[in-house]
Amino acid sequence: EQTFRPRRFWQIAEARGAPGPAETLLTRVSVLRPRGGEELLQCLEGGDLLARALERRAALIVVDSVAAAARGDFARRGDLADRQRFLARVATSLKRVATEASAAVVCTNHVMADFAGDGDAVTPALGLTWHHAVNERVVLDHAGGTRRARVAKSPSAADAGFAYAVAAAGLVAADDGGGGE
Repeated sequence: EQTFRPRRFWQIAEARGAPGPAETLLTRVSVLRPRGGEELLQCLEGGDLLARALERRAALIVVDSVAAAARGDFARRGDLADRQRFLARVATSLKRVATEASAAVVCTNHVMADFAGDGDAVTPALGLTWHHAVNERVVLDHAGGTRRARVAKSPSAADAGFAYAVAAAGLVAADDGGGGE
């Protein structure tokens, strides 16, 4: 959680030749970092996020992170049904905001270690309600010295993946020589 860095976003935009000053681009990005589930729902259902997105003409909305809000408010096992209802409300509200603002919504870091799997395996962290609510899922893995991006869920794209590197321009195909680390 708390992994979105506006300064890094600015670097990527500059490296990719975004038109105009980076400050202009950054005003069109809306980052939501809720401290808890109640704050997240209030921002979504109360219209605050939609109003902010429309005012800024946001093309991208980053939620960092739904998992942290759910974990804090629904820590006990007996809270499972309430947590699933909460996640369904969040998903519905985010889709409404995305549609009405004509913006992409990205939720960060919603995986956990899969100890039943092999070594570095991860699994979606928020259960079946969230798994089925997500329209597109892209998983970034780093195992055995290789970074891989793969489309794990999409109604419009087949499962696909590629090796990538981290460069000044963000994620680049590993064979692009983009100065990755």
